[in-house]
Amino acid sequence: MSRYETGKREADYKTLIQLAD
Repeated sequence: MSRYETGKREADYKTLIQLAD
């Protein structure tokens, strides 16, 4: 559960960076 949420958070963060880039 914790790992799943962390993975989702990381994916969202990466997407945010891509959008900013």
